[in-house]
Amino acid sequence: MDVRASVYLRDRDSNIQLLSKGETTLLTHTSMRYLLIKENYSFSMQ
Repeated sequence: MDVRASVYLRDRDSNIQLLSKGETTLLTHTSMRYLLIKENYSFSMQ
């Protein structure tokens, strides 16, 4: 498993823990934006 996959899984697990606290829409919005930014950044670094 590469580093990005493990980081993504770790982030997703913590997101699920936050989701169980009921912060659904804001968290989903920010995590989607965060993933898009992270993907674009790692893509431009290659």
